[in-house]
Amino acid sequence: MLDAEVRRLRRMLVWSGPLSRELLAERCATRRWREGSLDEALRHGVSCGALRLLPLGYVAAVTERNRQPLA
Repeated sequence: MLDAEVRRLRRMLVWSGPLSRELLAERCATRRWREGSLDEALRHGVSCGALRLLPLGYVAAVTERNRQPLA
């Protein structure tokens, strides 16, 4: 289930570009998800390299175009 939620978030971000956490939640209808699963999906997405947390509460999809080498 968690992988499906990450895929849904990533698809939205690839299509739209970076979004605030609140707008991402609204566009992905996360209010229908179980309690806490948005935070869990964001953490998992970041840890597996699919998502990137940006300043000011924004989230972006990691793509080949914006992938940065690990330090």
